[in-house]
Amino acid sequence: MNIAEKWREFVDKMNSAGIPLPMVRDPKTKEGSVTVSLVVMSSFLCTLTIGMMLASIISKLTGYFIVNDSTMNMMREAFYSSIQLFIASLGGYLGRKFQRDSKGNASLEAEDKKP
Repeated sequence: MNIAEKWREFVDKMNSAGIPLPMVRDPKTKEGSVTVSLVVMSSFLCTLTIGMMLASIISKLTGYFIVNDSTMNMMREAFYSSIQLFIASLGGYLGRKFQRDSKGNASLEAEDKKP
């Protein structure tokens, strides 16, 4: 059993227990997809860290709230981690498109359907 099947079983188990764990629908298959859910979650984390960094910079400039340099370093590291997660999850999503033909050559799925 692979990770996607284990995750779907976990989501079904949680949903049956009353704890909603939604998955984002893949636009191609119209089913819940783990890779699309990871891309959406990681892009939300990137947006959240950027927003927090901007808010702390604005509050520091206005003098409303004093932010020290160690806090800014932690926020920067959080942004770096979230962008790495986004790159990895986007690579996982885009990596699904690659297929191997009968000769063992890698090709894109869209190219196989051309006449």
